[in-house]
Amino acid sequence: MAEVTEHVTFTNRGICGLVSGSLRSLAPEEATALRDHEITTRLFDGAAPPPGPGPTGTWNDVAAARREFEASMRALVELASDDGLDLRAGGYEHPVFGLMDGVQWLLFAAGHTESHRAEITELQRLTEAR
Repeated sequence: MAEVTEHVTFTNRGICGLVSGSLRSLAPEEATALRDHEITTRLFDGAAPPPGPGPTGTWNDVAAARREFEASMRALVELASDDGLDLRAGGYEHPVFGLMDGVQWLLFAAGHTESHRAEITELQRLTEAR
């Protein structure tokens, strides 16, 4: 369970970094590859996801893994809540989806987390049982 949590946490951290500092300005004529609702409904469309941050095997403490995951989720929420950011004005290429703006990257983080929800829920159950 800690390995799944580590993977999702590292992905969330990467998306936070990308959205907060690596988005390039989009020209008015540029269009994102997908509509917002397609980000979560078409998550990889059954295709293999691109290589991403894999587990290091060092996250052995379930409670610590849960804290790290929750911190990464809070960071995403804070980023989404920042009124000073125009998340539609910047974009970055996703290796499967193509060009996505900042809002869509946050939607992707939500969809990615949801795709691992069963494993994360099990981690939560184990933590609470302690």
